[in-house]
Amino acid sequence: MHELSIASSIIDSLKAKFQDERLQITEINLQVGKLTCLLPESLQFCFDSLRQDKLVKNATLKIETINGTGFCQECNEKYPMEALYTVCPKCQTPGMEIVQGNELKIKSVEVEDV
Repeated sequence: MHELSIASSIIDSLKAKFQDERLQITEINLQVGKLTCLLPESLQFCFDSLRQDKLVKNATLKIETINGTGFCQECNEKYPMEALYTVCPKCQTPGMEIVQGNELKIKSVEVEDV
């Protein structure tokens, strides 16, 4: 389950960024692409089980799922992608280039003084 290490990394990066002990994070907004193979429910569960640190103890994790999009170099067009290894739906050329859907990004963080 790589969601556990991802959740831990998110918390660690926030702790490194927000070192002032008077701060507390109230909300974390993530963008997670469908092609990352991360399960949002598992990521949420892992985050909830790891948020013992004062900084993230009361934080809400909101996950926005980004659909996959691929580019076919043969057709020179973009198509939806549901899996990493997708053939072009028009010309059947394998190995479409991923344009969108492999993101894992902290989009925003809400912080308050306590």
